Amino acid sequence: MDFNGTWQVYSEENLEEFLKAVGAPQMVVKMRKEIKPMIVIKQNGKDFTYTMKTPAFTKVHSFTIGKEAEMTAVDGRKLKCTFREEDGKLIAETDKFTSVREIQGDNMLEVSGRGAPEIAAKMCKPLIVIEQNGKDFTHTIKTAICTTVHSFTIGKETETTAVDGKKIKCSFREENGKLIAETDKFTSVREIQGDDMVEGALCGVIARILFHEEEADGALYMRPPNTSLFVRNIADESRPEDLRREFGRYGPIVDVYIPLDFYTRLPRGFAYIQYPFPMSFNCVFC
Repeated sequence: MDFNGTWQVYSEENLEEFLKAVGAPQMVVKMRKEIKPMIVIKQNGKDFTYTMKTPAFTKVHSFTIGKEAEMTAVDGRKLKCTFREEDGKLIAETDKFTSVREIQGDNMLEVSGRGAPEIAAKMCKPLIVIEQNGKDFTHTIKTAICTTVHSFTIGKETETTAVDGKKIKCSFREENGKLIAETDKFTSVREIQGDDMVEGALCGVIARILFHEEEADGALYMRPPNTSLFVRNIADESRPEDLRREFGRYGPIVDVYIPLDFYTRLPRGFAYIQYPFPMSFNCVFC
C-alpha cells in the first residue's frame, strides 16, 4: 500500500477521550481539540518519514518496518514504537496504544486505541490547483472541509479571505521567477524547484521559526529539546502581556522574559517565551 502524500485531517472521533486515556496532559488535550493537523508521509520501500504539522508544532519521525523506533509525543514524552505491515495496513504498536492506518479510496483512515476508547481520524489529500493565463491567476485549495478560490492579477491589489474568515488586502508581483504575495501582515513567496512548488512566508521582521540547528534569515527559532522560544527584533515598547497574547496562539505559555539593558533599563530587543513542552514551527503569521 502506498501511503505517500500530504494528508489533511478533517474528522476525529473520540479524540478527547482517547488522549485522556493514554495520559496526555490537559493542555495537550485542549490544544489538539482546537487544531486539525496536516500529515506528510514519505515512503521509500520499508523506510518512512512521518511529519505532523500544526500551527503550534511540527513533529518529524523516521522509522523502518520491522524495527523499533523512538517517537516523541506532543507533550515531549519518549515512546518506543514498532511498525509492521499487514493486509495493506500500516500498524504501529507502543506500550500505550496501537495505531492502524489504511487507505480507503481517496482517504486515509487512522484508528488508534488500546481497547476502548478508540480515536478514528479521517484524512484526505488537499488539492491545490493553479490556473495561469498570462498575468491572471486562479488559486484553488480543495479539501474535505472546504474549497477556497482566489483570483488575482499580477500588479493589482485584490481582496482574499484567510482561513479564519478575515478579509485581507493582497498584492502580487513576479520577481526572478518567483510569485510574491504581500499583505500588511505577511509576505508569501512561491517558486518552482524541480518538480515541486515551494512556498515560504515572512512576517515583517519576524520571518520564520526554525526547527533546525542552523539559523537562516529568520527572527525566531527553537532547538529541541529546549522549550524556550527565542524572539528577536521585538518592539521597544513590547510588554510580556503583548507577547503572551501574540504567541499564546501556538500553545500554552509558562513564562515570558524580556531582558533589560543593565545601564538604561530598557528592553534589549529580544525575549524568551517558555512553553511547557518542546515545540517547533514552520512559519508564524503575526
